[in-house]
Amino acid sequence: LRTNFHGPRRLIERFAPEMLERGHGRIINVASSAGLRGYPYAAAYVASKHALVGYTRCAAAELAGKDVTMNLVCPHYVDSPMTEQTVARIVKKTGRPAAEVRDFLAKENPGGSLVSCDEIADVVARLCGGDDNGMLVELIGGRGLIPDAQAEQWRAL
Repeated sequence: LRTNFHGPRRLIERFAPEMLERGHGRIINVASSAGLRGYPYAAAYVASKHALVGYTRCAAAELAGKDVTMNLVCPHYVDSPMTEQTVARIVKKTGRPAAEVRDFLAKENPGGSLVSCDEIADVVARLCGGDDNGMLVELIGGRGLIPDAQAEQWRAL
């Protein structure tokens, strides 16, 4: 909770007042698909990401109409050092080959592959450059995403 929820919350509480005073700002939180559903063996992580999702949704509602936007990106398994640590733990516990474990995790993503860091950066950049507020973009892997139903323009990505 300290890192995954309170860290972003404290940053927002520190910088949002200045953005509001200036009359413009963009805040994008990166949570996880774990903030949208539950996963076994990860209760504390899932709880912290659910907290960030809820906080972001509430803050976006409070910021509506103020030209300070709050949006959220929720990637599934990402091709990252954190996922490599997950792979290593699974290999150690099961003896399965690392390539098999990575393939398994990729197939767990609805898009069939690990989400790339570039995919996350592309969506964050688009959110920074736009006027959407309260948008939740779920990155599913394979350059796929599931946007909020309220924003049809994201379906074309």
